Amino acid sequence: MIDQFGRLIDYARISVTNSCNLRCVYCMAEKNELTSEKLHLSVEHIIQICTAFASLDIRKIKITGGEPLMRKDIADIVRSVKNIDGIKKVTLTTNGILLPQVLEDLSSRELDGINISLDSLDANSYKAITRRGSVNDSLSGLNFALNRGFSNIKINCVVIEGLNDQEIENIAALAFDKNIAVRFIEIMPMGFAKQHKLVPQDQIVMRLEKHFGQLVPCSGNFGNGPAVYYKLPDFCGKIGFISAVSHKFCTSCNRVRLTAAGHLKTCLHFRNGVDLRTLLENKVSQAELICHIENAILQKPVGHAFCSSFSEYEEEFADMSHIGG
Repeated sequence: MIDQFGRLIDYARISVTNSCNLRCVYCMAEKNELTSEKLHLSVEHIIQICTAFASLDIRKIKITGGEPLMRKDIADIVRSVKNIDGIKKVTLTTNGILLPQVLEDLSSRELDGINISLDSLDANSYKAITRRGSVNDSLSGLNFALNRGFSNIKINCVVIEGLNDQEIENIAALAFDKNIAVRFIEIMPMGFAKQHKLVPQDQIVMRLEKHFGQLVPCSGNFGNGPAVYYKLPDFCGKIGFISAVSHKFCTSCNRVRLTAAGHLKTCLHFRNGVDLRTLLENKVSQAELICHIENAILQKPVGHAFCSSFSEYEEEFADMSHIGG
């Protein structure tokens, strides 16, 4: 559907859990407790909401978390959403650790793409960022997905000054001999991320071009959202950037987010939205559900205010594990 600022909203990110097997420093507290599955949306409610999305011409769904693969019914969720009339693409964001188990039960016909969060290739830096887990497990997940025939694979690297910015070139090199996209993401000043300093896109570009040669823009559309893509000389894969702070892209924002608790957020930075879970528990009709979603999208803010001291909207203070990655 079209929002009040003329933007086509055709993409929804759905968090199916705020639990995670890692504790990334910019996402959640180190001793964050796992959330009871009773507090997450059921498969039935997820299907009902996605069916409403589809009726409003939302065609692309990203399954996120937390770590979505921690849900034992994740394969059922993916299949059920993909089978909804009108939904054209279902993709998944994960840290990759559990991919070998989950992909035994999913094919590339059922799952249209996989984003793997990988902020470091160094064992010590990986542990410093994630506080647990092994980089080798994430890399094993990547290789398993490639070997299973998944072609739309992206690596998401949040670059943080003083933690992993020394690895930019090494992480980019993952795309040298693999047909994947390595995407560098600017950390957004929200929740625990406020304690860390972003590395802007232009600085990353300068380093990559100094090391590998000129970045050449790619023509075409390679994802659901705002990433811009480039080719480097002799690289099999692509390099992407998602730079919400230094290259603000709110004028072309096409997404909404559904938290694991069932709150529909229309902007990452603000609390604006509607509590869909309560509506579903109160047995509203599908027509009423669609109406509430439509009204929320029509009130979607014009853009975030990360670089401003004033906004007419209430700022979001929840950490990313509760908002949805």
